[in-house]
Amino acid sequence: MMEWGQNKETTKKIEDIKRKGTQAYFKEYQKQSPSFTGEYLVLKGKGDVFCSGDSCHGFGFGTDEVLVSSDIDEMENFVRKKRTDFSLFLEITPYADEKLIKRLQVLGYTLDHFLNVWLIDLQQWQPKEVQQDRGAIVEKVDDENVHDWAWAVALGISDDDYQAAVAVESVRSFWQVEGNTAFLVRENGKCTGGGCMAIDGELAELFMTATLPAKRGKGYQAMLIEERLQYAKEAGCSYATVTTKPGTSSARNVRRSGFQLAYDKAVLRSPRLE
Repeated sequence: MMEWGQNKETTKKIEDIKRKGTQAYFKEYQKQSPSFTGEYLVLKGKGDVFCSGDSCHGFGFGTDEVLVSSDIDEMENFVRKKRTDFSLFLEITPYADEKLIKRLQVLGYTLDHFLNVWLIDLQQWQPKEVQQDRGAIVEKVDDENVHDWAWAVALGISDDDYQAAVAVESVRSFWQVEGNTAFLVRENGKCTGGGCMAIDGELAELFMTATLPAKRGKGYQAMLIEERLQYAKEAGCSYATVTTKPGTSSARNVRRSGFQLAYDKAVLRSPRLE
């Protein structure tokens, strides 16, 4: 059994579940929506680049083989073919080669923001009683309530009815990925938020957690965290991970739930790729 903690092997496991999950989502969404034009580039042993809509992100870098100049050229050309005048965002782990960082700086990449990656030991974790509204319950998502879940998550992320309507099928595809499980919060029967979870071996990843704007601050995100941790533990997972932006309510919630900071990632942004 591998040794989990603040080390390169743990980082690779976490980055791998993100890469594989995003690949599976792209494939699922393409099946459900033939008009979806998202594509991804796999740099075997180095990382992946995903382009969808107005976003081009790469992650998994700095955990295995070192990126060289030809790899950067390949990624940038991939983005140029997909999107004109777009930037590429690369998520860099703490184990990335220092020469890579310097090479990207020479090419004009700048720091855009940081991400916190958290880890919790489910073997030591015990459920906590979460303060909540009396009428609030958490449901596991199935065929009957998946549309309610997808709508609540899409609206919670976008804060806009039109954008939510556009995104609802995209969100739904995350639930349809094999191995993913989703949960919905209702308050007195009405949808208030939801979250998703992926499992890969003994590791679970919590992601896509959102609450409707009018229902924030009522403990629903904490409920969703606890529900997924319990589900992951019962499914045989030893650890769970989640990624947040620093200093956010999400970061505070996962820390309160017992997560420990595993590592930070620097997100570097390229110049516009014309």
